[in-house]
Amino acid sequence: MICEDNLITNDEELMKILRPLCLGNEIGIEIRNIEDEALENHAKKKVKDENERYYLLAQVNRRKKKLDLCKKGIKKIVELYRKGFIRCRINDLPNIVRRYVSVVYPPLPNSPRFLEKHKEKAFDIYSNSVVKGEISFIADIPDTGVDEVLKKLGIESTQDMCFPYAYSVLQVPDRILNEYIIPAKIFYGLTSYKDIANDNFWAPQNWAVGPH
Repeated sequence: MICEDNLITNDEELMKILRPLCLGNEIGIEIRNIEDEALENHAKKKVKDENERYYLLAQVNRRKKKLDLCKKGIKKIVELYRKGFIRCRINDLPNIVRRYVSVVYPPLPNSPRFLEKHKEKAFDIYSNSVVKGEISFIADIPDTGVDEVLKKLGIESTQDMCFPYAYSVLQVPDRILNEYIIPAKIFYGLTSYKDIANDNFWAPQNWAVGPH
């Protein structure tokens, strides 16, 4: 269940979905967005102006595509976990799912989450090992997570990470990799890079990290 562009389903309920999937069992995934359902109901039952009604319903239809992207993302998280491209305890998977949903639903300028965005730093995740030439995407890491990265790398500033291909994503703390870099990679792997997202794309050792 999504409310205010956040996944509000608790970990226990998420694990009821994730555990069978991780065992290779096929189960249906249903994701609902409370605001979308309310807007659709309002448009159909309350809005009398035909043009306004079609405009609102078009909004709902566009946002429903994000629900489909959420379903695909959950299945991809499980697939990568089973293949060993995500290394964590199984009960850490809900955190990865939540972060992925937050990438699918970026914060609006008038939302509290948008203000939180200012406490994050953008990092370039880039590779020249997947296809001919370089590809990249952006992962946002909170300030506290940046401190973890700097401590793990033994450096004082993100400016020390500017030399190309100096640091692999495997060198950052596992929590940062799993909760911030991998969800962003899954989003881009299912959208911008869906035509090249093979095992080379998903393998973390093929990617470097630096400040945006």
